[in-house]
Amino acid sequence: MTNEAPKKELGHGHSDFDGIEEEDNPMPRWWVRLFQLSVVFAVGYMAWYHLPWFPAVSQLEEFQQGLAELKGGPLANEAGADLAKESPSVSLLERAKDAARVERGRALYATNCASCHAADGGGLIGPNLADDAWIHGRTAAALEKVLSEGVPAKGMPGWGAILGQARIGDLTAFVASLQGSRPASPKPPQGEKGALQ
Repeated sequence: MTNEAPKKELGHGHSDFDGIEEEDNPMPRWWVRLFQLSVVFAVGYMAWYHLPWFPAVSQLEEFQQGLAELKGGPLANEAGADLAKESPSVSLLERAKDAARVERGRALYATNCASCHAADGGGLIGPNLADDAWIHGRTAAALEKVLSEGVPAKGMPGWGAILGQARIGDLTAFVASLQGSRPASPKPPQGEKGALQ
C-alpha cells in the first residue's frame, strides 16, 4: 500500500507523451486568490472612473489640473496663485529682495540653467549672469521674454511652456539676485552695460 493520492488524468485519451505525464491538478491557491482580487479591483476601478454616480475626478481632469499647476496656473497655495497673477511691471530689484522667491528661483536655476550659465552665474556655454551687461534687455519683461521664449539662434530653449509664468518669475528674481556676486571664473561681459530695472 502506498500513501500517494491517485492521479487525475486528463480525459483526452493519452496522458503520457515522450515521458511527460499530464495531470489535472488544481491551480495554486495563491494564484486563484490573486486572480479574484484583480477581478474585484477591475470592477471597482471601472465603477470609480467610468460610472457617473461616483465623485471621482476623471483622468482627463486630473491631467489638466496637474498641467495647470506645472505651468504656474492655479496653484494649491495662495502665494503661488498670487505669483501667477503678478505683472511683469514689477521691477527685478523688487523681486530680488523677496527671499522666498529667490530661494525657489535658486532651485529652478540649479535644475534648469546651471548647466549652461554655471552654478554661480558666471557663464559656461551661456553668458555671464552676474555682471552688468545684458544681451536681450535688462527689465523684468525682457528677462521673462528670454526665459519664456528662449533664444533658439543661440541654443537657449524656451522654458515658459515647461515652467509656467509663476516659476519664470521666480527665476527672474534669482537672476536679479546674482547681480554684484563674484563668480569663480566669469565669462567676459557681453551686450550692453547697465543696471537692472
